[in-house]
Amino acid sequence: MAPALYCLVTQPIIADLKSHLNAAYLDDESLADEAAVVATDVKVILAKSSAIGLQLNPAKCELYVLDNPDSEGVAEIERLLPGIQTLKSSELELLGAPLTVDALPAALDAKVAQIRRLADRLPLLKSHAALFLLKNCLSMPKMVYLLRCVPSWKAPIQLASFDSVMREALESISNGAIDDSAWAQASLPVARGGLGIRSAQQLSVPAFLASVASTANLVTAILGTPQEDPDKPEALALWLVMSNSSPEPPSNLQREWDRPWTICPHPS
Repeated sequence: MAPALYCLVTQPIIADLKSHLNAAYLDDESLADEAAVVATDVKVILAKSSAIGLQLNPAKCELYVLDNPDSEGVAEIERLLPGIQTLKSSELELLGAPLTVDALPAALDAKVAQIRRLADRLPLLKSHAALFLLKNCLSMPKMVYLLRCVPSWKAPIQLASFDSVMREALESISNGAIDDSAWAQASLPVARGGLGIRSAQQLSVPAFLASVASTANLVTAILGTPQEDPDKPEALALWLVMSNSSPEPPSNLQREWDRPWTICPHPS
């Protein structure tokens, strides 16, 4: 019950904030507006949090300025939160998901490096256990959050690196070389005759489109008017090419967006 109780205690503080963007998840609060408005909200948070025994840690706070970095509002935020980290566009993330195309490569590189460290240890285990962990823990389960949150197909080098790590790990576990044809088979879903060790390059577009479809109503509820993700047209155009112009599925399930790709010939 602790997370729910925490949210009940902090909700009155969040409700008093005036920033145009006011998004809170447990103890992560994100504000966006004119710098002066955000500075005023920071003052409210500092005062009301202190009254109930909570304190902000300025060293863990982050600031990103779209324009006019020398404004009085920005200076006020830095004064209120000494030690706050000022981010560049290539460092901008929210809840682990990059918010800009510039931040995509670094976020995916970090994820691939983490998975590589784990995959390199799989040969220490028995083959069956290693394959189970690779499929169910270290492959797509570690990557799907990013694929659904961001237009990851715009970072093809990083996606190819992930697929390479998976392929090398499978070769190490099976103690044999895996050519392109065998990898194409292994990367299919189990229901399609594969091992279920999915390719990030193949899933990047279906995962993103499924996420956009499943969150459309929530986005509309939050923003008040229907909004289309700016990356959806590009993703849909790529999906039509990948799926040989299959009709757009009415479902928001990822497997439905993925299905045409797994049953049609792979493009060369």
